[in-house]
Amino acid sequence: MDLPSAPAAPDEPAATDRWERLDRRTLAVNAVYATGVAIAAGTGAVTRGGIQLWLVLLGAVVLIGGWVALDLLRWMKTRYRITGERFELHTGLLFRTRRSIPTERIRSVDAIANPVQRVFGVTVVKIGTGEKAGKDDEIKLDVVARQTGDALRGTLLRRARQVQSAPAASQEAGQAPPDEPAGDAENALARIDWAWIRYAPLTLSSVLGIGVVFGVVYKPLELLGLNPFQMGLVREAIVEFEAHPLWVSISVLAGAALVLGVLGSLVLFVEAWWRFRLTHENTEGTETFRVRRGLLTTRSLTLERRRLRGVEVAEPMLLRWGGGARTYAVATGMSEENKSIERTDTLLPPTPRAVSDRVAAEVLGSDVPDVTGSEAAGSEATGAGASPTSAVRLESHPRAALRRRMVWSLAPIVAFAAVLAGLGGVFDWFPGWAWWAALALLPVAAPFARDAYRNLGHGLTERYLVTRSGTGVRRTVALQRSGVLGWTVRQSLLQRRAGLATVTATTAAGHGAYHVRDVGIEAGLVFAERAVPDLLTPFLERPDHLEDRHAH
Repeated sequence: MDLPSAPAAPDEPAATDRWERLDRRTLAVNAVYATGVAIAAGTGAVTRGGIQLWLVLLGAVVLIGGWVALDLLRWMKTRYRITGERFELHTGLLFRTRRSIPTERIRSVDAIANPVQRVFGVTVVKIGTGEKAGKDDEIKLDVVARQTGDALRGTLLRRARQVQSAPAASQEAGQAPPDEPAGDAENALARIDWAWIRYAPLTLSSVLGIGVVFGVVYKPLELLGLNPFQMGLVREAIVEFEAHPLWVSISVLAGAALVLGVLGSLVLFVEAWWRFRLTHENTEGTETFRVRRGLLTTRSLTLERRRLRGVEVAEPMLLRWGGGARTYAVATGMSEENKSIERTDTLLPPTPRAVSDRVAAEVLGSDVPDVTGSEAAGSEATGAGASPTSAVRLESHPRAALRRRMVWSLAPIVAFAAVLAGLGGVFDWFPGWAWWAALALLPVAAPFARDAYRNLGHGLTERYLVTRSGTGVRRTVALQRSGVLGWTVRQSLLQRRAGLATVTATTAAGHGAYHVRDVGIEAGLVFAERAVPDLLTPFLERPDHLEDRHAH
């Protein structure tokens, strides 16, 4: 094997022109994958299709052999190396692909290993470039030895830092190697607290949990040629379901779904956050935050502090009612994978809001002793070292924003009730009480509209601008003022009549744009100008009273 089985020593050069291959154990890993597919397909073919066993075994041998042969060719044709200032990857069978990226563009080096890969001691390394153009935003090495993955992480991140800060200082004697920073345990910002598992049923995982439980039970039986709905116990349950009144059956189904959702969410939480650690590491002047977690599939995700532009605290409604929150990093160069269910910018599992704010403050290195713009933005510091997501008293928005949310919430219900009333007047068979039932939703919708209004707010600290909105998911974002690239001021026809506007800060980090929704037009422009002085000044005509206030 060309690749060393252990990471390079600290005194070895960080770059070499020697081409390296992936780990040979990729053949064994893919053989296991192929065997699993063969067993699943063969079992179904024998139990349901009546195919002779020798044909199934022959097909399994061909499948496994072909799968491994293709992977052998892929392994032979895949090479990578680290040169002075570039990372290069050559791969492909029929069509050769050559990737060469400057190390200064490398933004993340993450390692993920599923249960099969963990058994063989290998991992998949994903090297993120910070691009958001699609599939080319990362390079994947599938697979390398676990020690090699750790060495690659340290080497590439160190090289990226050195190129941008060149020339870097030489290593001091006795310094820890890059893949194992000194004092890692002492720099732990958060560790798993199993009391947090109580928040799992209050998140989206409770819905996904129903599918997980159903899949775990249904799929194995289906592979064995058994129809769960034809089994005696299930058929008896269906008969009992049909024998009872509809409202009883629906209640039982809802209760069963609730139980399955809770159980599934607990399982998902344990699998995703087993041995979770968030650590702050400082290696040769490179500060990184590292998230390690996972029971079956282990994940090691890295975020450099220089890429960090802020923090987002998200509170889905049920989680917010339970006093919990989710915490995400707002950083440049995050992968398009953030559009998926499992976001790569996640810093914490669902935790108490106080834990979320504490970790946000430590990640941001926040100190809020002074707050600028208190007159314009209604901000007020509560103490040093607090998170901007909790240490700022946010400025409330005009009452016109409340009226807009009332209209958005109530008008569709009234319109729907009118349609139902019309159908009842035209068709005799249509129930006349339907439109009354629709109107009964009005007292339910009104509090949600008021909650959405109460959640609006914006403020400024010395280093951050803070914005909050949402009711289904309330999001509080603290964004570095220095990270704002521009402002967009948008007014719809109804907003112009109400004197409101949506002011959007554009940035290269996170979602790319963060909104201050339905703010008074004057207050919104003053907020934008104070957050990033002189950025909007050429486009503003300021009244005298605002000119005097800005001067002070």
